[in-house]
Amino acid sequence: MAGRTQSPGDDPARSPAAGREPLMELPVVAFFLAIAAGTMDGFTFFSAGTFSTVQSGNVIQLGFWLAESDWQKLLDVGLSVIAFGAGVTSMVLFRNFFREPGAAISPRILLLEGAAFLVVGMPFIGGNMDVLIVAYIVAFLAGFQGTAFHKTAGMTYGNVGATLNVQRAFDYLARAIFRFRQDNLDRSGIYFLILLGFAAGGLIGGLGASHLNQRTLWIPAIVLGVLAVIASRESSEREPVDPRP
Repeated sequence: MAGRTQSPGDDPARSPAAGREPLMELPVVAFFLAIAAGTMDGFTFFSAGTFSTVQSGNVIQLGFWLAESDWQKLLDVGLSVIAFGAGVTSMVLFRNFFREPGAAISPRILLLEGAAFLVVGMPFIGGNMDVLIVAYIVAFLAGFQGTAFHKTAGMTYGNVGATLNVQRAFDYLARAIFRFRQDNLDRSGIYFLILLGFAAGGLIGGLGASHLNQRTLWIPAIVLGVLAVIASRESSEREPVDPRP
């Protein structure tokens, strides 16, 4: 994870401080987090008809199923939104109560999330659950992840949602075209890289739902587990790991 460069943020409040960029703000890490998130979404959408990460899709479905008076579908999607929100809340509590002064918290977050996916993906555990229950667990973990990691080099990006990334990718691309600045082109490229990760993850999750069933969740488990190992190593070497507040 060498070759960290410094770039200005989107606004002064998010401008990175001097020194090396934290591991969890590197574009390549954002790319792999997006692959994990896309895999979650592809799996839950194709297997349960709900989104685990793109909650805007679930909110739109709430209106649609309400108009259709399909109360079961409305409940299914609504519970996914609530599960995601519970994950967000849990991450806030985790970050406030389990953070040790001066210690990196990202390795523990990644390891905990990866272990959860590993367990739920086991055939004798996740395979014995209703697919909607599995989808709610995945949505909970998506909310957990999305609240923990959301920046790269001071740039806000959605690591569990694509809309912000699409808007920013084309925004910076337009800026680069009509008033060329290399940093605008670089930022646009980073956002497009994250979108590529989402698309690749969606492909993996969709194919996995058809062929691997709940074992598809081992894929984000592996991605997050590898990131946890790297983050632990960086932390032990006293390199910056956690996203800056």
